Amino acid sequence: MIVTYDSATELRRSVPALLDELGGNDELIFVDNSPGEETALAIKGLAPEAHLIRSGGNVGFARASNLGAEAAGGDLIVCLNPDAKPLPGFGVAIRRPATEGRGWDAWMALVLCDHGNAVNSRGNPVHFTGFSWAGGHGEPVRGLIDPGEIPAASGACMVVPRDVWNRHSGFAEQFFLYCEDTDLSLRIRLDGGVVGIEPAAVVDHQYEFGGRPEKWRWLERNRWAFVIRTYPTTVLAAALPI
Repeated sequence: MIVTYDSATELRRSVPALLDELGGNDELIFVDNSPGEETALAIKGLAPEAHLIRSGGNVGFARASNLGAEAAGGDLIVCLNPDAKPLPGFGVAIRRPATEGRGWDAWMALVLCDHGNAVNSRGNPVHFTGFSWAGGHGEPVRGLIDPGEIPAASGACMVVPRDVWNRHSGFAEQFFLYCEDTDLSLRIRLDGGVVGIEPAAVVDHQYEFGGRPEKWRWLERNRWAFVIRTYPTTVLAAALPI
């Protein structure tokens, strides 16, 4: 499932690589938040058999992801950013936590950047003040890390089994953009679930840390929203004075 917003250029890089990793029973779903037609036309040209959902406007990443999940029929929901290009072997590796019966409730791929030469995220740490960041960002790629548990998964490539997604009602739509992956990861963990990383599944993400002022507004607004809506009352009472 890929949520798009004026993403035609990014899709021309990522979709051909993704198609090579899909199995015969896999579904490819795009949810397009774009105001114009360019992205939709690119999708139809690159992946004519894919299911394209037009959201009718920019409803946000969280809401668009939920729309895509509602339309999906598979047992695993894979959220992939339009600028995250799967590397060879992704299709087999991203399923391993399920096929090997690890009991994980959500997981992510190893997310690289800088044309695959550096780490973008190997699991996102979460500070008690609600700040979360791309763990290991900028580290050189020296080899695969071991699969294991992480604090929170990156939405750049996040996998949630269907039953877990339904139990937690997917992403919280109030976030609109940013922090929805941290919120879902922590809700899963508070429910006793495990969030992990499968580093044999790798995507190359066209990631830039900077952004427009609106990005920083959403990040700060959603940090507070995450803390207030997700923390248990006792934790919230202890953290708020600090």
